[in-house]
Amino acid sequence: MMALPLRLARDEVLRNLVSARVRTVAVLVVCGAIGASVTLATVTDVERVTRTVDQQYAAGSTVLEVVGPSGERVDAVRCHAIGSVGGVLAAGGVMDLTMVRLDVQPDSETRLLTVTPGYAQAAWPTLVEARTAAVVAGSDYRHLSWRAGDTVGFSEPGGAPTRVRLDAVASIRSVLGDERVVVSRAPPTGTVTSCLVLATPAARRAVARAVEGWFGDGTSVSDVFVRSDLVQDPQRLLDTRTSRFGWAFGGVALVVVALAQWVARRDEFALYRLLHVGDRGILAMLTFETVLLVLLPAQVGAAAALGSRPVGELLAVSLSLDVLRLVLVVTAAPVLGMLAVPRGSLLAALKGR
Repeated sequence: MMALPLRLARDEVLRNLVSARVRTVAVLVVCGAIGASVTLATVTDVERVTRTVDQQYAAGSTVLEVVGPSGERVDAVRCHAIGSVGGVLAAGGVMDLTMVRLDVQPDSETRLLTVTPGYAQAAWPTLVEARTAAVVAGSDYRHLSWRAGDTVGFSEPGGAPTRVRLDAVASIRSVLGDERVVVSRAPPTGTVTSCLVLATPAARRAVARAVEGWFGDGTSVSDVFVRSDLVQDPQRLLDTRTSRFGWAFGGVALVVVALAQWVARRDEFALYRLLHVGDRGILAMLTFETVLLVLLPAQVGAAAALGSRPVGELLAVSLSLDVLRLVLVVTAAPVLGMLAVPRGSLLAALKGR
């Protein structure tokens, strides 16, 4: 038997693909469609999970409230430190509350809260600006056409007028439902009335158990979200999604397409055997065809299906795992192809078996 050099195997494959243009185009289209279908199924399911998680955050389903024994205030520094616990996205509390009168509404009072870093993000989980904002106004003040960057003035009873620059104006209600409020961030000192803790859905219960021991006996940790029984773990939703085995079906379909077109060309491979092309040469040709006819079109189809969609963390992880598994399945195609093409005696090769 003759060992076919890799370069010659590649050139032979390219000549075969060009000489059979109709068959080649058909296989390319089918493999691209399979790759696109697997990707679309994954994207659809993961986007559904992402919407569910976003709705949970918006409703405050993963926000916990820590209250000291007998309703006492809790240590502000310790509340702030909860933010470093695994699974906690933000933690903060109200250090001071002052009733003020806005310059634009001198006849009504507004609550000015001095809070620790993390409070605004916990109170408005889906408000991106709350993560870094120093001053946030509640959504009720949108009717005054307040926007980020505006400067507003207010005065305390018997105090001098003060002006602050807004970093964000909430477009959604806070988890506490308190919208006639201006929140001003400050370093944690003294105590806070209570500590709001925003956790990931997956870590919510573990965080609740861990926090209970941080502030001593009698400390209560309760759900801010009224219907906390509806909290769903994103990982569980991903593990049970309909498309979780799409990679397997797609990979098998790609392998079947490759095998079908190799079986249909048994006489061609019989000729290679007759010309003393050994197993290594045949395997090299099958491998090149798998890459060119199956893997590359499937990846192009997947990229086309993904299009310009924003790729979040959940989608990136799920899609990369599905694509990796699909590729691993397809790598079996050349080995299976060796069983499908003729081998053995010259007589069998001449007969195309």
